[in-house]
Amino acid sequence: MKVVDHGKWIPYKPAVLPEGAPANALFAKRESDGVDWYEYVNPPKKNKARLFSENFREDSVKIAFCFHEVEKQWIIGPAVTDPTMIFPANHYVREILDFPHSRDVDAIIEAFRNKVIDPETSELLGDRKEFLPPPTPEQQAMIDLPKLVSELIKRMDKLEERLK
Repeated sequence: MKVVDHGKWIPYKPAVLPEGAPANALFAKRESDGVDWYEYVNPPKKNKARLFSENFREDSVKIAFCFHEVEKQWIIGPAVTDPTMIFPANHYVREILDFPHSRDVDAIIEAFRNKVIDPETSELLGDRKEFLPPPTPEQQAMIDLPKLVSELIKRMDKLEERLK
């Protein structure tokens, strides 16, 4: 895969809110150089033809991923063509330049969302479910509960039939 690394993004609160920003607006900046996500992702005001900035190609897939403690893996969350759909706080952002189905939303979701990624190489390692630890006995009991309740209801129905 041909990949562009757009860096790690962290949350922050600007000293002065940008004009028109609501008081509860969320902000992210790139850890390496402090550039603001909104400035990075949105097109310059003078360029009305672009949906987003020239920092991203229009025909690529944009992904964001972070480390998940349960799986002990890096998991891709959003996988989109429009980077303005990502809020990257506490995530790494990468851009896949050579995905052959970059206009097919379903193909993008199937290929990237909830996949495990190697942050060093950007290699996809598999589906998130493959990396889940086995359930604890308590979790397994909760997983089995609907089936057990269903079986119990069936048995009670049979007993009611016999009593009639």
